[in-house]
Amino acid sequence: MKFGKIEPIQMLVLFAILLSFFVCRSLNSRIPENKNVWENYLTPLDDQTRLDLCISFQIDLGDRLCDPAYRVFAPEFYPIIEENLINETRQEIEAKLGKYKQQCPGSSMSYYCYYDLNGDQKSRIIVNYWADGTQTKRGIEYENIWDD
Repeated sequence: MKFGKIEPIQMLVLFAILLSFFVCRSLNSRIPENKNVWENYLTPLDDQTRLDLCISFQIDLGDRLCDPAYRVFAPEFYPIIEENLINETRQEIEAKLGKYKQQCPGSSMSYYCYYDLNGDQKSRIIVNYWADGTQTKRGIEYENIWDD
C-alpha cells in the first residue's frame, strides 16, 4: 500500500478531530480515577443508599458495591447509573433517582436536575432535559465540588 504526501489541510483536519476527542473526553470524565481523592473529600455512601441503588439498578447484592463490609463512594455508582439511564426520560430517571434529586433549575425549553446520592452537594449527577422530559445531547454529567 502506498501513501501519498499529507496535505496541510488534511493535517489540520486530523488535529481538529483529535483535539475535539480529547476535549470532549475531558469534559465528560469528571469522575476522579483515584479513589484516594474520594476518600479525602467525600463521605462513603450509607448502607441504606447503597442497598437502594443496588436494588434499583439490579446489581447483585454480593457485588462489592452492595457489600456493607466495603467503603463505597457515590462516583463508584456513576458508570452503572449512566449505563442504565442514558437516553431515558425524566420519568424513568425519577423512578430510580428521584429521592436523591436536589433541584431542577432551567428555562422553558430545557433544564437540568441535580441528583446527589449523599446529599452533601460534593459529588452530584446532572441530567440535562428538554422541556418534554427527554434528555438533551449533553445527557448525564457529573460535578465534583471539593472543599479545598
